[in-house]
Amino acid sequence: MYNYAVQLDDEFCTTMFSGAYHPAFQSVKGYHIVLSIISMLSISYFFVAYSNLLAFHFNIKILFFFQFFACFLQAAILGIAQAHHLVLSLISTHPCDVVLPPWLYTSLNLPLIFSMLCMEFSQILMVIERTLASCLVMCYEKSTKTIGIVLTVIAIIVPLITCLYMYYDDEFDYPQMSAMATSPDSKVKVNYIFITINVLNFLTLMHSIGLYRHNQRKIRVMRNQDHFILSTRYQMNENIISSKLLWWMSTAQLIIFLTYGCAMYSLRIFLEGPRSAVWQAVTELCYTPPLYCAIMPIICIVSAQNSMNDRNAKIQSLITLRSVGKKGWDNYQGLLQKQWA
Repeated sequence: MYNYAVQLDDEFCTTMFSGAYHPAFQSVKGYHIVLSIISMLSISYFFVAYSNLLAFHFNIKILFFFQFFACFLQAAILGIAQAHHLVLSLISTHPCDVVLPPWLYTSLNLPLIFSMLCMEFSQILMVIERTLASCLVMCYEKSTKTIGIVLTVIAIIVPLITCLYMYYDDEFDYPQMSAMATSPDSKVKVNYIFITINVLNFLTLMHSIGLYRHNQRKIRVMRNQDHFILSTRYQMNENIISSKLLWWMSTAQLIIFLTYGCAMYSLRIFLEGPRSAVWQAVTELCYTPPLYCAIMPIICIVSAQNSMNDRNAKIQSLITLRSVGKKGWDNYQGLLQKQWA
């Protein structure tokens, strides 16, 4: 028997973990298992069928694929954890049989939190990368891949540091029946993290909308000027496509994670002590990050399909020379000078 912070007996387990056997709680676990499978299948389908259609710069593409990896990890760990919890609740014969060993709770909980934070921070860093691409549009197409690699490393290190802050003094000795449960020793710090992440989500969404509008204005100006080389025009077109995709992804992430943060924060404030089985089911149902893992590939597939036609049409318009009026005459003179030079 493991050394827990409280005395683990049938009376304690019946009071705290009776919800593990309730049909509502088991239904939520089944819902998460199905959602995890859908997420992993849709992510795999996107990589097989649509990843080659992302004609993005290396720096944004590596961050983009890293977020897909974080979503896949989140879905895989959640599916494994919920399948384990569901089977355990069905075969258990004693109230305390559903209590997870500390090592198992830690090995499932930490990857869930880490992958969720990676999803968050990779989105923020993608918006930062697109901002750099928009500001350095004249030279970014030929820029080094170091920016993307550095940002990806940051997207890994920051979640690791955040997890260390949340759990560095936690002994993981409180009995838990779910990998998604929060240790009592870390609840206050987790609340602070939720508030910070929600603020960052809102700022990221506002910035991604502004970035998309900015790129739209720049490419309209570019159409009326002929001194921009073709690669610069192409880069501007890709900036619009990628910033629009980030806009939709940031919107989905803000709505889903804001719902999750507000729900968890409210439940931690208003629900103290033993909870009913239905409330425990509602608590797990409010874990909404798996929804983003399922929605993100759909957004990217729709964006890839729509952007192909838009990209071809816009690129064709960018390379078409004017043949009438003063601009047409200037283009004709320029061609003659190059021919006879």
